[in-house]
Parts: sequence; structure tokens; C-alpha cells
Amino acid sequence: MMFEWIADPTAWLGLLTLIVLEIVLGIDNLVFIAILADKLPPHLRDRARLIGLSLALLMRLGALAAIGYRAPANLLHVLLDNALHESTGGQSTVSQALHFGQIALACGYRQRHVLNEPDQLAALVARPTGELTFVRAAILPGVAQPLPRPAVSPAQVTERLRRYIAAQEKSR
Repeated sequence: MMFEWIADPTAWLGLLTLIVLEIVLGIDNLVFIAILADKLPPHLRDRARLIGLSLALLMRLGALAAIGYRAPANLLHVLLDNALHESTGGQSTVSQALHFGQIALACGYRQRHVLNEPDQLAALVARPTGELTFVRAAILPGVAQPLPRPAVSPAQVTERLRRYIAAQEKSR
């Protein structure tokens, strides 16, 4: 039956885990939405934050579920996890307590891998599985100093991507 998952407690536990995960990993959304909401009149700020965060959560959950539903055979979804929010001060994440691979399997991914060495990731990329695959790759914390900044604008990146896609379409 199509809706039998509604009565399954593991489905609800999986959804709750995804929601917590999205909230924890959505710190960037929180900061961005807070900045935008502060430009509104005071009586609208809380409502704007609630709506913005809810939509961000739904979009992330929807994206993972949509990928699982479509199950593209050639997609290797890699999560590089250093267990820190380095861009916001180096706070620890809860990623060590979450089972990202199980969440991916619940969303329709066919395979999942947990990798701890760069060679393992290189080997997996070198021999595609032919199935929708999720990989959590543990990486060391830290960023290269000085961290280079992009030399092109977002508009230039967009134009470059459009040209690349058009060239790929012509070559088919």
C-alpha cells in the first residue's frame, strides 16, 4: 500500500532525524534568514524567520527525497564531514551521532559507504557502482591558509556553466 509508511514508527523516527539534521546543518540558512528578517518591521520578523526556516527545511528534505525517488544510476553523493562548523567558529557538529547512510537508504539511495581514508574515496570514484550511492567521507578539520577567494563573480560562473551545458548538448 502506498501510505503504509504512515503507521511505521521507523519512518517517523527517520523523518525526525532528518529534521534535526537539517536544523543542525542549516546554520547558514539561519544566519542568512536572520539578516534578511532584521530588515523587516519588528512585528514581522519572527514570522519571517519561521516561514524562511520552514521553507529551507522542506526544500532540503525534498531534495534528498527527490534524489532518492529519481535514483539516478550515475550519482555519487559525497558528504565531506570534518565534524565542525568551521565557517562559523569551529563549533562541533552532531554528525558523529547521526547515521547519514541510513537516512540516505531510507530516502531511496541504493548503497551507502562510510570512508575514513582518501584512498578509499579515490577507489570508489574510479569504479562507479552504477547505482545511486551515498558516501560519508571523514576529513580532517582545517582550511588552507590563506584560503583563496574566487576570482570570478557569480554572474561569470553562471555564464560559464551555461556555455558548458550548451557545448555538451551540441556534442550529443
